[in-house]
Amino acid sequence: MKPGFTTIVTVLFITYLCNLFYSIWIMVQPPSCTSEGLCLKSFLLRKPNLELTIFVAPHSNPRGPEVIFVNKFLLPNYNDSYERLMAVELPRLTKRNGTLYAHVFLSKAQETLYSGDKWTNLLTDPDTVYTLVPMSIYKEPEYKIFQLLQDGENVKKNVEKPVTHIKAVLPVSMLKEPLHFSQIHMPSDIYQYIRLYKNKQEYLPIFLHNSLHDRSFNITKINKNTTHVPILLRYEPLSYTGLRILTQTQLAMVTLQQFGFKNKDIDEIKAIFDTNHYLLLISIIVAFVHILFDFLAFKNDISFWRSRKSMAGLSSRLVIWRAFSQTVVLLYLFEEKASMLIIVPSVISSVIEIWKVFKIIPVDWKNLKLKQLTLNRAEEDTKKFDAESMKYLSYVLYPLCAGAAIYSLIYEPQKKLVFLEYQKSCQWSLCIWFSFHVTSTFYQL
Repeated sequence: MKPGFTTIVTVLFITYLCNLFYSIWIMVQPPSCTSEGLCLKSFLLRKPNLELTIFVAPHSNPRGPEVIFVNKFLLPNYNDSYERLMAVELPRLTKRNGTLYAHVFLSKAQETLYSGDKWTNLLTDPDTVYTLVPMSIYKEPEYKIFQLLQDGENVKKNVEKPVTHIKAVLPVSMLKEPLHFSQIHMPSDIYQYIRLYKNKQEYLPIFLHNSLHDRSFNITKINKNTTHVPILLRYEPLSYTGLRILTQTQLAMVTLQQFGFKNKDIDEIKAIFDTNHYLLLISIIVAFVHILFDFLAFKNDISFWRSRKSMAGLSSRLVIWRAFSQTVVLLYLFEEKASMLIIVPSVISSVIEIWKVFKIIPVDWKNLKLKQLTLNRAEEDTKKFDAESMKYLSYVLYPLCAGAAIYSLIYEPQKKLVFLEYQKSCQWSLCIWFSFHVTSTFYQL
């Protein structure tokens, strides 16, 4: 007996999942180096006193006069987490809707220098490591909302152009384990963070921006009158496992952004990592099983309708209304700029529902007209029962939809569309809005 399609897909899925977990297990295993002369030792074995020095500037590669010294903090124990609240002065260009970058240096503790000398010395110091953290984002303008039955002065206007917002948290991390790395078999995602000590046999601390703790929702809006903003410096030590997860995730985030994922989508993915490794593993398994069930559900739905030759026992009205409802929901998700993780399955569902409509209403694509349908006795009975049941159902749905539309018209703010400007004297706009709201609500129900 040959295995079915579902069995084959399930076996392939389990095989892929096992291979994925094996690859992750190999990836997070600490490296070992036994080739003398080819091993890089950690500078942390010297147990140095380290300090963090923070500057801000409006550019990622600033000139000296553009740099503003913020503060420096001694790390008494770099194996523990560390937080400090800073009042950061904003550069003039940033206040004019520009960008802001934090330049963070990790170096050996030194005597206090003047801020200008500090920047120059840290840039030229071969024993200092450095990371760049973008601290500004441009928040998209909000929709214009208004009450249809109120005066125009109650309109809440949206911002005409994106405004600079400053992130409230500055997250940085360092590998706390003094591991030995092989110069030949060093992981490529870690190699970019390796800086050699002056004797060329040791590597300086691996220090980087922790993008997993960098969220776009924890922000502060600024304008030309804002002089200082509070920013929380958050230092987090990393194990080798945490470092590999961080670097691999950063590469994955870049790929997702290239595929069109927005900051909101990226934040939702980052939230998965705000837990311990065991819960993260369970989350990955649940996510993959959910994808498998979605795929099998789509496959079985398509297989059922492809093999269906008769509409006996099936409601054609329900199929049409489901297609319309799914399309309205999809348009709503696009309008609200929902996560791609939600939009993609909704797009697939909408395509399948529309395909079903053309299964029950065959179209002659050559002549662009509907084909003549011949119904048998069972289909005629189904059509009769379908019409009767929908008639009784409409007695309940129409009043509910009309009541919901009237309530929304009176009490809820509406988004202003480009083609529907608010004019109290324009009564037809109310009619269009009311009709569309009743229809869309009815079909969603």
